[in-house]
Amino acid sequence: MSYIELKDIYKVYDKKVLSIDNFNLEVEKHEFVCLIGPSGCGKSTLLRMISGLEDITSGDLLIDGKRINDVHAKARDMSMVFQNYALYPHLKNRDNIAFGLKLRKEKKEVIKERVDRVAEMLDLSEYLDRYPSELSGGQRQRVALGRAMVQNSQIFLMDEPLSNLDAKLRSRMRLEILKLHKSLGVTTIYVTHDQIEAMTMADKIVVMSMGQIQQIGKPKDLYYNPANLFVAKFIGDPEINLLSGRITGNVLKIGDISLALTENLYPNLKDYQGKEVIAGIRAEDFRTENVYLESTGQSYKSKIDLIEMRGDSLILITKLGENEIAIKVSSSQNLEVGDELEYTVNVPKILLFDKDSGLRI
Repeated sequence: MSYIELKDIYKVYDKKVLSIDNFNLEVEKHEFVCLIGPSGCGKSTLLRMISGLEDITSGDLLIDGKRINDVHAKARDMSMVFQNYALYPHLKNRDNIAFGLKLRKEKKEVIKERVDRVAEMLDLSEYLDRYPSELSGGQRQRVALGRAMVQNSQIFLMDEPLSNLDAKLRSRMRLEILKLHKSLGVTTIYVTHDQIEAMTMADKIVVMSMGQIQQIGKPKDLYYNPANLFVAKFIGDPEINLLSGRITGNVLKIGDISLALTENLYPNLKDYQGKEVIAGIRAEDFRTENVYLESTGQSYKSKIDLIEMRGDSLILITKLGENEIAIKVSSSQNLEVGDELEYTVNVPKILLFDKDSGLRI
């Protein structure tokens, strides 16, 4: 039995606006699950329904097999961390962390012991007697985490908690949250629109669009085996190259370019003879070094139009036939804008999608 189960969950506003559509999810105990998708896809609404801050229109929410749809938010034994910290500016950080415990009328000595312990874990001890306005964004987010941690809840719900931080701080806070998740032994459901956050933190990712699940899986599975075009485009940086092509026999024709496909990797080719498809090629699935030594087939030449420096890698914007593509290479390569680039395509890594339904072939 899963620890958290969402069965046939629907959320309808004003009897006509469908926000969550037949949502089914199982979360195991101690698992870190990320809900990811574009703004407005229903991620935060779903989290608020789990927490009890939003009513569920229909369906069942179960914790350890017990239906809790009608259990008040305060009685659900969950801690929630919000995007905007939600700290009280007139209270010192110590009182912000202790706020929930005081509402529950815990004993003073219990409150002090828990607050001091959590502050030490989060490296906040010296800031407890200051106000939130005296802290940096990262420190304020740690205070918000501390307020959740002192509850001793078994379930953490996090709604884009790092989106207000700069890139370097986000990276550090990701590690801190993961360490806390493991050390506290909690179950975490984490909402983000940042696929890098999801890929680096999650045991399991739920990709959402327009209130529906597009795919559930481990980060690696979603990257290499996307179920449809939406997932293929949403997961990966830079975004996957998508090119229109046509199937003829065992050949994928993209304009004047012909790429030979192996039947064992694409067993459904016979169903797409003469039909247009969408070919997805990841930026790293091109080879630019030693192209003559590789048995990856035909090589192509094109001019480099743009170079994006990524530290250990370069993203090259160039052409495959008439199509603009992004190619990822090591930054150790001595390349400049305007250079002629020779490359091959790693054909077995090409992902094919039905042009009409968007589903993976």
